[in-house]
Amino acid sequence: MKRFVPLSGKKTTKTDLLMSFEGQILEKKIQDISRIFQNDRQLIDAVLDKMAKEIDAVLITASPINDIDELQYLLAIIYTQLKSKWILFNTKINYMIEAGIDPSDDDVYTASALTHVLDLIEPLTHPDAVRTVTQTLGQQLRDINFNPAA
Repeated sequence: MKRFVPLSGKKTTKTDLLMSFEGQILEKKIQDISRIFQNDRQLIDAVLDKMAKEIDAVLITASPINDIDELQYLLAIIYTQLKSKWILFNTKINYMIEAGIDPSDDDVYTASALTHVLDLIEPLTHPDAVRTVTQTLGQQLRDINFNPAA
């Protein structure tokens, strides 16, 4: 596998990743979701189902990686993917609302689930990666210089 330049600072281990998705942090997220959706079991279950699918995808992807530096790279890629999906769903929902169209329940549940999974994965992702991804995805496309040599 490709060797990555090691990042400085604290590094997330597989144990850290598993603890975030299976421990007290996740339990608190579930309590937050119950409070947000006012204990509506159908809404809570829909969001938790979507969260479980996202979390499973992260854990399956990370499972074969044993090198801690490669795990940091993978977490940055996963963070980028989740953040991109979150922006996509929120943009879609906002434009629908602005146009007077009710967004689908599925889109709302997905956006909510992505919010909560991002809250779990962001603290595990290297701060430089979070900063770079957030800055890049937050830029307007027209403001990005695609040809820096020009």
